[in-house]
Amino acid sequence: MASWSRSGDESLTIDVDSTICQVYGNKKEGAYFGYTNLRGYHPHLVAVGKTGDILGIVTREGNANTARGAGEFVTQVINNARAAGATGEITMRFDSGFFSRAVRDTASQGNVRICITTRMSKRLKQVIAAIPEETWTSIPYWLEGGADVAEVKYRAFARDRQDVRLIVGRTKPTPGSQLALFRDYDYHAFITDRQGETLFLEADHRAHAQIELVIKDLKGGSGWNHVPSRYKNANAVWLALV
Repeated sequence: MASWSRSGDESLTIDVDSTICQVYGNKKEGAYFGYTNLRGYHPHLVAVGKTGDILGIVTREGNANTARGAGEFVTQVINNARAAGATGEITMRFDSGFFSRAVRDTASQGNVRICITTRMSKRLKQVIAAIPEETWTSIPYWLEGGADVAEVKYRAFARDRQDVRLIVGRTKPTPGSQLALFRDYDYHAFITDRQGETLFLEADHRAHAQIELVIKDLKGGSGWNHVPSRYKNANAVWLALV
């Protein structure tokens, strides 16, 4: 895992994600077919939300699911950030692949705030369907009246004793599209323990998507599209150095 240095007590937002680094041939250790049906590695990585600076990476086998080892990785990220001088509030943003009690609890133990996209389960769909229409607040969108946000309380995981904040965004499908024939809205929800206004937190969580640009740059311009060695450990060093 790469190290990172900073100082000061300003707040820090860290984006966490995983990606498939595709390889060719069947001689590379640890390179397997995963959920994308591509042969490769499936590393975890983290980046600074504002700058895109890479804070760390852990190389994993291609068939590892996103959640595997996520709790341990979050612990490493928190410990490294604190050791490097991050004394202010830390927020970590995750997509739904990291939606787990282990990730939530690990961040809480490290005194880190979280925003985690929820998986769209049957129970969650029922919670969203029960949100009163007057609770939704319109937000700017290319389609007039096409996007809204609401907040409710939600029991995120089995055996939890307390509700958390569930912030839900909804958007109307593009008029005339096939999707518009079958549903009125697409929904995107996340849980959070952050303080702040609902609309601000919803917009801030959407900014997590910028880590995809970081990954695109790594693959397209920095060398992640080519892991050169037959040996997994050597390729782990390659990805970290890049």
